[in-house]
Amino acid sequence: MDYYFQRYSLNEVLSYDRKFANSTLQSTLTYNQLLTYINGVEEPQRARNTALSMMYSIKDKYSFQGVLNYAGTSTFDKNYRNILNWAFGGNYVISDEAFMSNIKAVNYLKIRAQGGISGNETFYENLFYVDRWSSTSSTSTSTNWGFGALSSSPTWFGTTTEAAITRSYLSRSGNPVLTWEKRQEFNAGFDAVLFDNKVTLDMTYYNWLVDGSISQVSNILPFTSGLNGARPYYNYNQTRYNALGVDLKFTQKVGDITIIVGANATTSKGERIKYDEPAYRFDYQYRIGKVSDAIFGQNYIGKFTSDDDALVVPQLFDAELKAGDLKYKDMNDDGVVDDLDQGMIGNSSPRLYYGVNISLKYKNFDLFILGSGRAFYDVALNNSYYWNGWNDAGGTNNNYSTFVRDNIGGAYPRLTYNKVNNNFVMSEFWLTKGDFFKIQNVELAYTIPAEMLQFMGGRAVRIYVRGANLMTISKLKDVDPENLASGVSVYPLFKTISAGVKLIF
Repeated sequence: MDYYFQRYSLNEVLSYDRKFANSTLQSTLTYNQLLTYINGVEEPQRARNTALSMMYSIKDKYSFQGVLNYAGTSTFDKNYRNILNWAFGGNYVISDEAFMSNIKAVNYLKIRAQGGISGNETFYENLFYVDRWSSTSSTSTSTNWGFGALSSSPTWFGTTTEAAITRSYLSRSGNPVLTWEKRQEFNAGFDAVLFDNKVTLDMTYYNWLVDGSISQVSNILPFTSGLNGARPYYNYNQTRYNALGVDLKFTQKVGDITIIVGANATTSKGERIKYDEPAYRFDYQYRIGKVSDAIFGQNYIGKFTSDDDALVVPQLFDAELKAGDLKYKDMNDDGVVDDLDQGMIGNSSPRLYYGVNISLKYKNFDLFILGSGRAFYDVALNNSYYWNGWNDAGGTNNNYSTFVRDNIGGAYPRLTYNKVNNNFVMSEFWLTKGDFFKIQNVELAYTIPAEMLQFMGGRAVRIYVRGANLMTISKLKDVDPENLASGVSVYPLFKTISAGVKLIF
């Protein structure tokens, strides 16, 4: 199979820096132009960027930054393919002020803020602004358009029916006003050095709006438009995100021991402001106004206690349900449970990402430990480790996983020979907290100093033992919470231990 990818690039950078009596100016002008040919893409992709960045500081106490970027792409129509991106910000070192000299705990303190608007082209292929036509060359009479005499309808002309071997059809409607997705961002924070330079603390708040996300909309277009199979791309969806990031580092020396402890944490959440979705009948069905990572499913309220209990409010996922099958809430009180009863039951992205690192040094020994974790989110237990045991065409021939074997009659629905679809629709029953903490890396090393290596002309020898993915703390057992498919349908995340010697001459 032949394949080619060719890229031609032109780059130019001009810089101008100047230092005045008590201030400094730094500026850079860059130009970049790309032309890309890709196998199977009829029209080459073109992109152009011109960017001017400047920073002006006064006495290293006040500084101002600005960026202007004029970008263009051939993805969009010529009237909508260019965009002016910009960002401006400033810093203020408060600790240089005289009134801060009496605050002994603060060695350095800087506050900062910046904001701007940038475009994201997302690297779609060209020509989304024009209609795309496709053709079929099937020889099957069931998929071809016939013309001529038809046995089941009035004859047009002649005595035989001919099949059109090829036909053209509209596969995608163009949108001539499609343009860049825009990101409006503001962030502010501070950097501090405290307590005789032993503690550094950085904190930043982020707020950004992703406006006009490019998507192939299906719900805002009426069926009468006739575009269901050839939907255009629109700048439609809108999502707002908030995040807070904190970095902390502590350094202390006690005799020959140096201790360095670092920690970081980031919390974030997105909310759908505008979203392509149907006109639902009930408020609990809407995605707008809810978090962008919302999980929708059935509200689990227990298991049927008897066969008669399963008949009180019919659940339309199977013809017959029995005691031990999962029972869901009738959200709209229409007397049955079906897809219209799905509401938000969880969130799939961690609200908190965090990490800890510890470094200990004693003479020629050093120890490094790195751990990371995630918290406040849900994972769906819906891979083959949790869903197995039935013997239908897509089943596993009565091969039970450890989870199924140990939870029959408990955290597993009624065991059946054929799959009961009702028990495996998305619901709260199959959600659990995905929180975990991992010891990602540990390294213990000893460095032989240079004075002991004069006989071999070496400067140092470092001997180390290193471990990765050593320990996980999580309520999820038998699977890796970082990737539930690991070791089930993809290769597992291995625990590794290695040792080595590094010679420096």
